[in-house]
Amino acid sequence: MEDQIRPLQTLHSTLQAEKRTLESQLASFTSASIADHTSSSSKQLGKGQVDYQSSSFPWSSAIKSTLKSTFGLTAFRLCQEGVINAAVDARDIVCVMPTGGGKSLTYQLPAITGSQGLTVVVSPLLALIWDQVRALKEIGIECTVSRHETRTLRQAN
Repeated sequence: MEDQIRPLQTLHSTLQAEKRTLESQLASFTSASIADHTSSSSKQLGKGQVDYQSSSFPWSSAIKSTLKSTFGLTAFRLCQEGVINAAVDARDIVCVMPTGGGKSLTYQLPAITGSQGLTVVVSPLLALIWDQVRALKEIGIECTVSRHETRTLRQAN
């Protein structure tokens, strides 16, 4: 029995050493990645944390200007500014807000302020899709609905 346990103990020790090495590499990679990705003008909270609720980003004035000129609004609702700043800073975001909380603005405003890339919105509610597209087109924002996807959604319902 000892002969069977010994190789397993050796393997365990080897794997533990490899785990420590990988954890060390991951820690140094994560620190370097956060440092590289964090905007130089971002307000630092702690190691690798950014205060996206602030209005001190290079794009803040453009965001406020577009908010007023395009949407006719002068202020953000709770959490909107933080989500918008994170989006403009090219962060991956999961935004969960209640109905009427202002989710639409959090993806529409960054998409039209000159941010690079494509904004894709997935919604299971056909009425919401058509309403959003109609409203955006009324204020001169280029957008479209994938007709194939809406047919697929109708067939699934």
